[in-house]
This record gives sequence, C-alpha cells and structure tokens, in this order.
Amino acid sequence: MALLMMPLNANEGQIVGNLESCESGYRAISTLELNQLIYTSRSPFAIIDARLAEEDDGRRIADAKFLPLETDAKVIKAIIPNLKVKVVVYSMHVDCPNSAKMAVRLAKMGYSHVFQYGEGIDGWEKSGNKVERVRKVGIRPPQIKPLLVDTP
Repeated sequence: MALLMMPLNANEGQIVGNLESCESGYRAISTLELNQLIYTSRSPFAIIDARLAEEDDGRRIADAKFLPLETDAKVIKAIIPNLKVKVVVYSMHVDCPNSAKMAVRLAKMGYSHVFQYGEGIDGWEKSGNKVERVRKVGIRPPQIKPLLVDTP
C-alpha cells in the first residue's frame, strides 16, 4: 500500500485542534480535523475502514484501505509497515465499536499515532464529505492468512 502524500501547508501535517486523549493509546479525531489531515498534510498517513467484512457496502473515505476488525496482524503490518505513520481508523457510525477496537489493537501492536474517527462513514457522508464507491473486497481476512504463511 502506498501511503498518501497530500498537498503542502504551513501546518506541516500537524493535526490542529483539541484532540481528546485516551488511555487506550489512541486519540479521537473530529470531522474537521480529519479534513485538515486529508487536505493539508504533507506527511504520509493511512486511513483504515475497520468495519466487519459483512458490513462492507463499498463506501470509503477517499483512499481508505479496507482492513476489517478481524484482519490478521501480519496483514496489517504488511499494509502499514511504518509504526510511526499517522493512522486514522473509522467504522460505520457513532454507535459502532469497531473503530475504537481497531484503534486499541493498532496501539497495542506498536503504532504510535493512531486516531479514531468515531462518526464513521455515515457521519463523514452526512457532513457532506466525499465518499468513494468501490467494489467490495473479494478476499476476506481469513482467506488472506494462508497466503502469508512463511514457506521453507
């Protein structure tokens, strides 16, 4: 996965605003802050759609990668090898726990700049932001795991 490089800005990719710190190793990010990250950051970052495979309706925040909550850790590390890159995680909507669960998981895996977008794809779209329509993922996480087994 190629991480995104976005246009230059005086903020140099810093997320501005009041981000809520969490004991779980990640921070909440608002719609405004996520927009700032997407459109003004010059640092690489990743956006992860953490909905379950059966919840995938093909909607994505622009350039988001579909990594369901049940994705194997080897797959996550292959997709996001840099533990210091900013990673934004979202799921379906404000009541869906998957983005918070994935954010905790990423923090425990050693990712040091994890942000949870709690409004989810529904909140992003309702706020008038661009939503991509993609084909649903054909390979599900349980099918990916055998492909990553080390061979002698």
